[in-house]
Amino acid sequence: MAACRFRLILLAAALARPAMAASGFGPRAKPRVQAAKQVRATGGGSPVLRDDATACLQRAGGDLGVAQSLYLSDGAKLVQSRDPEAFSRLVSYREKVNAVSDRTSYDRTSHELLLKLTWNSIAAFMPFDARPSRKIDRRLKRIADASCKSESPLGASGPILDVGCGDGELVPHIRELAPDQDQSYLGIDLSTVMVERARRAHPNTRFEECSFAALASRPPQRERYACVIFNGALQFFADQDDTLASAAALLRPGGRIVIAHVHGASFVRQENSGNRAVAVSTLPTRKELEAAATRLGMIVEEDALSAETGGEDFYLFSLIRLL
Repeated sequence: MAACRFRLILLAAALARPAMAASGFGPRAKPRVQAAKQVRATGGGSPVLRDDATACLQRAGGDLGVAQSLYLSDGAKLVQSRDPEAFSRLVSYREKVNAVSDRTSYDRTSHELLLKLTWNSIAAFMPFDARPSRKIDRRLKRIADASCKSESPLGASGPILDVGCGDGELVPHIRELAPDQDQSYLGIDLSTVMVERARRAHPNTRFEECSFAALASRPPQRERYACVIFNGALQFFADQDDTLASAAALLRPGGRIVIAHVHGASFVRQENSGNRAVAVSTLPTRKELEAAATRLGMIVEEDALSAETGGEDFYLFSLIRLL
């Protein structure tokens, strides 16, 4: 799963706590925050926001929180009208997961639908001209650098799979490190709006609206990936061991899995504590990663900046497949 999305992720947690009432699917009441202070609905030349987001903003009287609530509610109502059974399962899933601390109530299909609705409601209000801060941009560059390394005898560069790619925030840094990577990079995301933004920002790069589970279940490809990236994404997988095993199966010899979060493990714990229905997991500790790596025949490497706080403020680990 853009720099703006990280600033809005706590709001996403609030948006994804629907009060399942006859009036519809929406968040609990929030203090009013005037959108004019946070996003621009219009600008000279091309629009800054999507048309549907601008319409919600107008309906909300310029209140960003209410506008995002309306967008999420509209998306859920559309699901309800098109597939009442899926909507019913979604409601049940959200209620059970937030009420029970174990994984017995986990429903991947409903979880992926909730993720799609949540990230759509965030991405729709991200200005098209949004740029990460210098601090975040430097961290994204470190993630890209880790992703472009390779111990493979096939060469330093190779196909990259970016899971939860968002609006393609890593692409400029990957392109800088490996100029030919546009043809061998694939970004996937559950959010329709995120993928649209990514394609708009990077028209010569491949993006798919697709779940990792669906991609991993496809017939094996002749050319495997040099790197599979989970940047701000692994917390959205309930079974992380299974997810990492699936990612490892997609790697070529010497390939790597990069797990990262620009705000670190402490931030993800807040996500998980605030809404288990969306952020179903926390980030694994180094010890847990080392155990997973041993099972997969891989080794663990941690970025130096990540190591300064044990991944708490900035999280960046690589699991490297042995030759």
